[in-house]
Parts: sequence; structure tokens; C-alpha cells
Amino acid sequence: MKFFNLFTLFFVAIAIHCATAKKEGEIALPSIINETDKGGFALMITTKEKVNSSNGAVSYVNKDIELKNCVYDINLKKIKCEFKNNNETYHFVASGKIENSCNLTNNTTFSYLDLYSVDLDNKVEQTNYVAYFEKTQCGMINIINYVPKRFQFLTNDNCQFVILANSAFLRTSVVNVYNSN
Repeated sequence: MKFFNLFTLFFVAIAIHCATAKKEGEIALPSIINETDKGGFALMITTKEKVNSSNGAVSYVNKDIELKNCVYDINLKKIKCEFKNNNETYHFVASGKIENSCNLTNNTTFSYLDLYSVDLDNKVEQTNYVAYFEKTQCGMINIINYVPKRFQFLTNDNCQFVILANSAFLRTSVVNVYNSN
């Protein structure tokens, strides 16, 4: 019995290690971005959520969802994140032109990330929202608005790494999603 318990414990420890281990060629993104003296924000994506009022009226409100497990894939040159919505797992992937070159390796870490977009007045501003998406009645997912225009990282080697974002897509384990840009 002791052997079985030790074997089970060993198996669980290996499974946890494999699930949380950093993958080759990926650099974890900071969980908090646009940091200032007052704090920072998590990367978010927005969708609409149906709300039924007490009088029976149906309306929709914005639902913000935090992105998880965000990484920069060195080989694919893409930013990848995950999130869950209504018990369904989504994968957000963004790419763009790399503005400058830093020597990124498996030992590289990002000290901070600032994310920028363009507002309605065409002014550049910080944001923590990456996109707004909707799921249609037939199950198709559309990115309505892809927000970021600039991902600005600082590496542990004090190199400023910048991606000028130009496209993004969402996918689930069942459906691929059309790229909005």
C-alpha cells in the first residue's frame, strides 16, 4: 500500500511539473502590464454577455475576460494567450512586424510590457484590451475590433523589444476564427 501511495504521489508530481514547465522557445509575458506607481492591469479581451432584467427585458453588456498563460513564441514570432468563456477555452494569437532586434533566447525574460493603441481621436494611448469578439448564433467567432498597435517589452538584458501588431485571431479546439485585419 505504501508503494502504491508513493507511486501515485510521484506520478502526480511529474504531471504537475510537465503541466507548468516552460516550453522551449517561449517567453512568459508579465501578468501585469502598463505598470506605474499606482499599479498596473491584466491583459483583457471583451465580449458581449446577455443579461435578463427582472422585468423580462433582454440586454447585452460588455464582459471583460482576463487573458492567461500569455507567452511570446520566439520561433513563430507570435504572442499567444488563453482564456475561458462559458466553459470553452479560446486561444488568442497576435503577430506583427518586429521593430527592433533583441537577442531572445530561452533564458530571456520580460521585465515589463506596455501595450498601446490608437483612440478615436487618433492619439496613441496605453491600453490593456487586446480585442472585442462576438460569437454568432451558428457558433462562428468574429474579432470585431483588434485593439493593440504596439507591444513594447523590456528584456532582462535591458533591450527594448517592440512588435508593431497588425493581425490577430482566435481559435477554439473546434473552430478556427477569421482574422479581422
